[in-house]
Amino acid sequence: MKKIFVILIILVTMLLLISCSANQPSNNMPNMGVKAENWNTSIKLADDPMLSNSFKNGQDLTLGVENLSTKPIVFLENFGMRVLTKYGQDWVDIQSNFYNSGLQYLPTKASYPLGLLVSALPYIPNLASPINIRIVIIGHTEDNDKVLLGAYFDVTLNP
Repeated sequence: MKKIFVILIILVTMLLLISCSANQPSNNMPNMGVKAENWNTSIKLADDPMLSNSFKNGQDLTLGVENLSTKPIVFLENFGMRVLTKYGQDWVDIQSNFYNSGLQYLPTKASYPLGLLVSALPYIPNLASPINIRIVIIGHTEDNDKVLLGAYFDVTLNP
């Protein structure tokens, strides 16, 4: 009985550790100037079910951007977007064309619940099988351009 109790405690501890780290970005993510605690907290990047993305290589991928903070967020050219894939233990940039130009301004979700749309066109030449990619955007609050905020969205890109 004591053995089962010890095993149960070990399992519960492992599950807690895994669940606490599930929403944190990978430690080996490229340095983009965003601190770990500023990923996916003030900005939310998500698939918009109304747009029906195909998630196919070389086709438009449009995602919704929401401001979860209490201050407006400013995004530089193309939302500071990067499209990455995992190669071994490292994240590497992949080719993507962007449709978002100029400075973007996103009011808080409370004052502007619709948010913004961001589009990318990820492309991997000769893609033969599905591959996981990460779409990353970076901005800052209107009153503090020294602290960068980021959001990422992981998706499987299909041939």
